Amino acid sequence: MVIGTVFLLGIVWFTLGLAIRIWAQQYLGYRIPKKYRKAQRKKLVTTGPYRLCRNPVYIGNILIITGLPLMAGAPHVAPLSLVWSFLTYNVVVSKYEEPHQIEKFGPAYAAYLRNVPRWVPQPQVLRQRPGDPNPFPVWLAFKFEIHNIIWTFPFIFRYLLLKP
Repeated sequence: MVIGTVFLLGIVWFTLGLAIRIWAQQYLGYRIPKKYRKAQRKKLVTTGPYRLCRNPVYIGNILIITGLPLMAGAPHVAPLSLVWSFLTYNVVVSKYEEPHQIEKFGPAYAAYLRNVPRWVPQPQVLRQRPGDPNPFPVWLAFKFEIHNIIWTFPFIFRYLLLKP
């Protein structure tokens, strides 16, 4: 059985999105239980992927959401998923999260807003070596992102069972 190009593209987009989420969780620790976060205080995270852009978790989500219809053999839905998820996250970030973070972190977050782009990293930042140690091990971040892999099952089954 030959796996279709669109299906493989969906796997790539999904995997890239999941990898970005796992990398971001290594620094953010959002889903990681408190017993593992003893050393991390409620502080503004500006290292790892957060030095490149302000919303790496959402970028990962957008890639995942766009990859799923490709995996399901519905490539016509992928552009709609991309546009809808990007617009939704943009509204959430601009109307809720950024004002909340300014209130929470004050001038430090205002400076972060000025220096780090919301979505697309600046080319000069990509060329710099980060040198940031990961606060959490990759296995721990992966463990608390496993729910994203479970999302793929219906889409993979749909592709394998209903493909022409």
